[in-house]
Amino acid sequence: MKKYDSYLSDSDRTSMFNGLFSKITKKEDTHNPSHKDLSDDSEEKGLITSYADKLKDGFFSSLTKTRSVLAQSQDQMNASMNFAKNLPYIILLLVAGSFFLMIALFYLPAILIWPSKFSFSFAIASICFLSAIALVRDPKTFLRSLLKAEKIKYSAAYAISLVGTFYFSMVSRSFVFSLVFAIAQVTLNLHLPVN
Repeated sequence: MKKYDSYLSDSDRTSMFNGLFSKITKKEDTHNPSHKDLSDDSEEKGLITSYADKLKDGFFSSLTKTRSVLAQSQDQMNASMNFAKNLPYIILLLVAGSFFLMIALFYLPAILIWPSKFSFSFAIASICFLSAIALVRDPKTFLRSLLKAEKIKYSAAYAISLVGTFYFSMVSRSFVFSLVFAIAQVTLNLHLPVN
């Protein structure tokens, strides 16, 4: 193995360390604790306090960050467990919605003759599909998203069109209003922002 040359010889290093050691020991002799300045003492305490405060603030901020991350992961875990628990109901609602949508499309050519049959079937299909979406997402989250300020107009109009559809197709059996609410319901389904 090749030995590397150093800048300082062994004797130079020894004398340098001896000189540093003697300077350190002389400083300790001159700075006796009984002769300490009060300003130095308060300065050291101020530094220690500020470092302790910074350490404490950093610890508590990392602790709150950790708690928020844990809360988010727990919410995601609960949502995935709810999805797994609600999966059979979601599939059932999608199948029922598809069935009622096929019936509504079957009555679509005869909408001018029997608008109540189309509007009733389409309303049931929409309710099934929206319920499935609400179960995929959390139902509370889904309702909160529908009641946001930018979506409240569409949500209210859609609810009114559903109630009107059921009332005029089942109770009063009005041809004209059943047709009007069926058209309103289809239009609002196209414009209802679900996200």
